[in-house]
Amino acid sequence: MKTAYRYILRYLIDPGFNSDARIHELREQCLAAQIEEVMLLFSAEELHTGHMTDAELDSYLQMAVCLRDALDGDGIALSLNPWVTLGAVPRGRPLRGDQSFRLMMGETGESSLSVTCPLCLEWQTYLAALFARMA
Repeated sequence: MKTAYRYILRYLIDPGFNSDARIHELREQCLAAQIEEVMLLFSAEELHTGHMTDAELDSYLQMAVCLRDALDGDGIALSLNPWVTLGAVPRGRPLRGDQSFRLMMGETGESSLSVTCPLCLEWQTYLAALFARMA
């Protein structure tokens, strides 16, 4: 019987730290708990170091393919969540590399280190490219 809800587990794996073992462990947990979908978080919480570079996105996407392949045979879906779009909680993280996004102003009139203005055309192009690569 089909249920009226879908159980989606939000999960973070660092692609540079035992990701193969974590994928195996996650698959086993999903099977045991009858989880129907895993939402893989990219660069979330303490792993977030700012707006992702192409190289960082590549490492997450390569790992996502491995995770998708591990879950697919069991009928467990995979969705992707880039975690940060504007960078609303900068926690001292500045823009990186060649990023020159227009930044938001705080209530004190000071510019944020990395919270991007949603009207910034460069950021809009960056975000569109990020989502296109994820798709």
